[in-house]
Amino acid sequence: MNSFPGKIRVVEVAPRDGLQALKKLLTLEQKIDWVNRLSECGYSAIEIGSLVNHKLVPQMQQTDELFRAIKKSSDCQYLVLIGNLKWLKYAIDLGVKHVSFMCSASNSFSEKNMHQTLDENLRGLTSMLELARQHKLFVRVYLSCSFDCPCEGRMDERIVSSIVERIWQAGCDEISLSDTTGKAQIIQIQNLLENCIKLIPPGHLAVHFHNNQAQALANALVSLQMGVTSIDSAAGGLGGCPFIPHAKGNLATEHLLYMLQGMNIDTGIDNEKVLKTSQYILPLLDG
Repeated sequence: MNSFPGKIRVVEVAPRDGLQALKKLLTLEQKIDWVNRLSECGYSAIEIGSLVNHKLVPQMQQTDELFRAIKKSSDCQYLVLIGNLKWLKYAIDLGVKHVSFMCSASNSFSEKNMHQTLDENLRGLTSMLELARQHKLFVRVYLSCSFDCPCEGRMDERIVSSIVERIWQAGCDEISLSDTTGKAQIIQIQNLLENCIKLIPPGHLAVHFHNNQAQALANALVSLQMGVTSIDSAAGGLGGCPFIPHAKGNLATEHLLYMLQGMNIDTGIDNEKVLKTSQYILPLLDG
């Protein structure tokens, strides 16, 4: 492909992926105010937090209270990352309709950080997808280490694409190819997307880039050229994997929107409002 889409979906991940590696804890009231401000920017999807072991990721405590308290726009998906089947059942009781699950393309990373093999991870994911389908939930799956692994190094595109196909066949709505270490390179992205697009419709693929090598924006651009129409980003460039030493932030929403505006690609998001929202939250995280 060599043309660009006229409209794309930007998934705002700052309230979850943006916070999870930070030491400063926001109060529940600050989180509510922040997400409400983001809701006014025109997003179609905001990931507000996660239901996981709070001892491992203390920033994500009170996500259930946050979900109950925020003002929800009918035009926006309020995604919650779910850690396991127990938390999924809790999320369903809570009334969550849009969820994210996590899987790794690397067996070593899965064993080290999820304490299960890749096959065990995929089997657990399949069980969660079955329950989610029964309750008609929207499900996106993050495939961590899609490009590079801190344990195994550069990933084999053929192996990763086979895992993508397996997840897709298990029944999800969207798969986000995640550059966990921030080392993805353009040719590698092209090769993986070319393989994946043969297996699942490109409209159901998303990309998630970290900015360790200052390549996130360039990587987003080539993904658009390959037919991807959903990109994850974080207001203020917040974030990074909590299990990766010296991880840098995510692709900044403000930078992504500025590029897309210059390309006449519609997102429905007001970048000036996003900037003001970042100006509100960043001093609270520095304090």
